[in-house]
Amino acid sequence: MSFDKAKGHFLAGLSLMSSERWADAEFEFRQSLNLLPGRLSTLINLSASLLKQDKLSEAECFVEEALALEQDNPEALLNHGILCFKMGRASEGEESFLSALAVRPDSAEILTNLGSLVIEEGRVEEALGYYKRAMELHPDYPEALNSYGVALTGLMHYEEALAYFDRSVELRPTFYEAWNNRGGVLHDLQRYDESYQSYTTALKVRPGYSEALYNQGLLLLSLKSFESGFELYKHRWSSKPPPRRELTLDLPAWHRDNLPRSGSDPARVLLWAEQGLGDEVFYASLLRLLPDSGLLFSLSVDHRLMPIFSRSFPGMDLIDRRLVPRLEDGQFDAQAPIGDLGGILEISERRATDIASSPYLIPNRQVGGRLREENPGFREGPICGVAWRSSGGRFSSQKSLDLESFGRALRALPHQLVNLQYGDVGGDLLVLEKTASREIRQARGLDIYNDIEGLTSLIDLCDVVVTCSNVTAHLAGAIGKRCAVLLPFGRGKIWYWHEGDKTSMWYPSLRLFRQDRDLDWTPPIREACGWISNLGRTSERSN
Repeated sequence: MSFDKAKGHFLAGLSLMSSERWADAEFEFRQSLNLLPGRLSTLINLSASLLKQDKLSEAECFVEEALALEQDNPEALLNHGILCFKMGRASEGEESFLSALAVRPDSAEILTNLGSLVIEEGRVEEALGYYKRAMELHPDYPEALNSYGVALTGLMHYEEALAYFDRSVELRPTFYEAWNNRGGVLHDLQRYDESYQSYTTALKVRPGYSEALYNQGLLLLSLKSFESGFELYKHRWSSKPPPRRELTLDLPAWHRDNLPRSGSDPARVLLWAEQGLGDEVFYASLLRLLPDSGLLFSLSVDHRLMPIFSRSFPGMDLIDRRLVPRLEDGQFDAQAPIGDLGGILEISERRATDIASSPYLIPNRQVGGRLREENPGFREGPICGVAWRSSGGRFSSQKSLDLESFGRALRALPHQLVNLQYGDVGGDLLVLEKTASREIRQARGLDIYNDIEGLTSLIDLCDVVVTCSNVTAHLAGAIGKRCAVLLPFGRGKIWYWHEGDKTSMWYPSLRLFRQDRDLDWTPPIREACGWISNLGRTSERSN
């Protein structure tokens, strides 16, 4: 009788897995395993249901038990590969996938998972090969179609990617990951209503799906629907991968209408930096809207920004962000990531425009004077600062400029050119100077990467700046410097460069120049340099 009962639970688990009810399937497989311990097929399916729920530590026990029973079982090896991939053990996972493939070379599922692993390792062409093999073996396998679409999206082949996502959800209307990916590529293609609906479909299939909630929030923010956008933006910590590791503090979240008090003393609130340097500068614009009574605020900040922030926000208590994880209990009553300020402060389009009406960072003019003295060439005429690379994040390559197109356009500028790009730029400068047929000056005595105070002062010395979407753009906008910002089409265009805007609502001194669908940097770079040249001629006539 126990065998019949175990079989019943097992078959019920399989049925529930087919309808993607992973938790219910897990329950049935556990019941089957209780009745018949050590049954290989049950161990394999229980492992798979746990992996679908990201219960990795539990899944690992059952995966190892299955492999102990049959070390060459392809399903057990597949589960082990997925487990290792999810746990960041890529080489071990790849070995398991290859072992599974050796036993079952015609498995589209194994090939697709192997492709997804190697693409995360940056081996794009190899991944495309695995996906193509999977689709040749199984043309209607939704996972392979979806994964191939993801790879094409990363290569910025947006229209082609959309066709694969469409086919994937046609074959499996409940494939919420594919609906989410479809929403993303439609956003890239500027088909905003369709993008929103695709995310909505993903959420109907899987309510609470954080990936779709976060992406829908980014879409709304990019369209200036701030109230609903910031509410959904809170789901960024559950996205994969998250924008940055979340800081876990044993403190309640700060809400304007729900703040714990420390007796009669003002409540102490920690605002903590969460993403890159440019985002820290951007969100600092909202500090001017913090309530000015009844609360004491502290802000964690990258140590490189502390000098300029301490001068620009003299009433703000600043903490080196590296020290925040070691804060002692009782120092604060509540906390919030700085990216939540837009929602907490109830930012609207009108309110954002009002706060952006004046610069909010104050450059150190003494440092600027020293730089001018140490670099006599900076006194020879109008200066254009140049930067061309985004150095961090998932979309840095899409945001970074084509050097040869940039160099050719720089030839026509009537300015002397000064480097504002940090990092190891020696090779880039050789290409730019050769293509531009002119010198790009380097500021003597300035470490652009570590000395953000000095970089800001150097930007302040410039008459105008041209850059891609990076920290240079944020610093220029925050001090009110005229700047041409070059933005990519699709991936890498951050929400605060709002769709269709030619000037930044957050930084009125910035002018925005965008790639078109052909992804060619030459037209926007040429247009930006033309704008800068006209600024120079206008200045000469006005003098």
